[in-house]
Amino acid sequence: MKKLLVLLCIIAICGMAASASALVGETGGVGYWKNHYGEYDLDYNYGNRAAAKSYIFIDKSGLLLALSYKGKKTIEEHAKRQLAALLLNIVDGLVETIPLNQGELELIVQLNPAREGTEATVGDALEDIQSAIAYYVSDDVIYVAITEIAKDLADEINNRGAY
Repeated sequence: MKKLLVLLCIIAICGMAASASALVGETGGVGYWKNHYGEYDLDYNYGNRAAAKSYIFIDKSGLLLALSYKGKKTIEEHAKRQLAALLLNIVDGLVETIPLNQGELELIVQLNPAREGTEATVGDALEDIQSAIAYYVSDDVIYVAITEIAKDLADEINNRGAY
């Protein structure tokens, strides 16, 4: 009980919002970032810091737009949403040198066969995901499939939980 009380006091004193999905050391998915982006951007300028790590989003307005897509989305829009969440997770503390887990490794090899047999990292995944989105062509079935894999890879990393 004392530990819980101390934690609550620390949270209250620091002005931090407690969350079940993205506490320190955990990733948050698109839904988490869509609902909590404002508080992190206001307090820590997450939007501009995340956009600075991307060549897909020119600034935080593009990143925020991707998070807020509504209704039926194209695969490119789905991939951009996942990329936005991945960038926010990186700004929030997900270190780019962390190795990918087995499921993520399988996806990155599908996305970029040159990664086969390597110790691919979150940073490598970020690079390959952005590349897939940058070269997306909506009427080309191969590019659509590649973008789908990029989306799935970002989603896997975003929903891995503790890191």
